[in-house]
Amino acid sequence: MRFYKVADGFEQESAREKLTDNNLKVLLSASPEPGTWKEVALVPHKRAPKREVARVIDSVALPAYARGVIVDCGQVLRLLVTGTPIGERILELALVEPPSFDAWVEDEWVEERLFPGRRRALREFRQLIRDYLSPDAIALQKSIAPAV
Repeated sequence: MRFYKVADGFEQESAREKLTDNNLKVLLSASPEPGTWKEVALVPHKRAPKREVARVIDSVALPAYARGVIVDCGQVLRLLVTGTPIGERILELALVEPPSFDAWVEDEWVEERLFPGRRRALREFRQLIRDYLSPDAIALQKSIAPAV
């Protein structure tokens, strides 16, 4: 019964839109260069261990067509990756338990995925970056997109 009281009035679509807007704001504010990561701490007095952030950066080397922000939420790291222009495609990997992936293409939420563990999530995230952000993948997606 407590859950229903907490969730009463919750609008999932509105929450999703706010998250997308927030991710875009973080990416635009950090403005990472192509092929690089930038770190943003949301809770300055409570940060993830530096070795954990370094391990994530080492695990997910960004290709030249991608740029990323590691959002340090204290106990949780979120990885936001986009291409050029910033925000046209946004990929998010939340390193929670279980790790989760979300993708937005032109403000439309197109995929959600859960992973059994952090290592697998980081490994598959590298491929997801190629699948969504590589010039070849974008060209292929645009060639098969239905005409509107």
